Amino acid sequence: MIIFLHIPKTGGGSLRYFMEETCDPYFSRFPGKKNVFSLIYGNEKIIINDKNIKDFSDKKGQPYIAGHFPYGIHNHIISETETQYFTMLRDPIKRTVSSLRYCLGHGNPMASPNTTSREFYKSSSVYEFLERCLEKQICCNMITRQMSGIEDRDVFPHVPIEQLQKGSLFTPAYANLYPGFKYSNSEMNDLFKSASENIKKFCFVGDFDNREKDFVNVSKIFNWTCKKDIPKAHSSPDIFSINESHLPILEEMNKYDIKFYNETKKAPAPNGTRA
Repeated sequence: MIIFLHIPKTGGGSLRYFMEETCDPYFSRFPGKKNVFSLIYGNEKIIINDKNIKDFSDKKGQPYIAGHFPYGIHNHIISETETQYFTMLRDPIKRTVSSLRYCLGHGNPMASPNTTSREFYKSSSVYEFLERCLEKQICCNMITRQMSGIEDRDVFPHVPIEQLQKGSLFTPAYANLYPGFKYSNSEMNDLFKSASENIKKFCFVGDFDNREKDFVNVSKIFNWTCKKDIPKAHSSPDIFSINESHLPILEEMNKYDIKFYNETKKAPAPNGTRA
């Protein structure tokens, strides 16, 4: 079973399109009608085999799991094949800016009924908006948190379980415009250590800035045949600009993500595909 841990705004949407539309055999995203959230934070386990795989996907082909879920979903799946994780990373500051632009430019009232952040942005400067993001822990250290796999359901009290689309906690419209849980430095260090250990278990870690080559690299690892051109990444609307005065706030918002990203880039991967 292949698991693509999709960190928001890292080119993962294009990669998923690449897998589902350009690879042979075709890939079917799992679970189709299942709630990933209920798997991760519930007691349910899913058994995947040739007999029941049709229950989880509308397309024929090799199944895989992809989504904005935290590390650890493999603990809730019993598969006939070995579990293999892969992911894409991106410079944390660029990822955060892209994510905030996406949230502000693609308002989804179903996903984000609390519009406080958007209203604040309309009446403030970019600097003031970023200050609020830091104060409220909006979109802060999202890579580390998602990769750690040890966050508890209780840190997401603002997300009603019945409103979770596809069970995703880290989809930008859900998490990034809501106030986040304020961890202590000690707690963030624990999340960072867990994330650093988990990333070592990935068979492939690509990078947004090298995405076209990395799409090819990951296809070689899994012996996929590319049938079409590699798609371009979806761009977030450029609704605000960043200058040097904003960097200190963005760096503080991503203190642990920057450390995680830099250390991951330096770490050798077993198959030589580390970003």
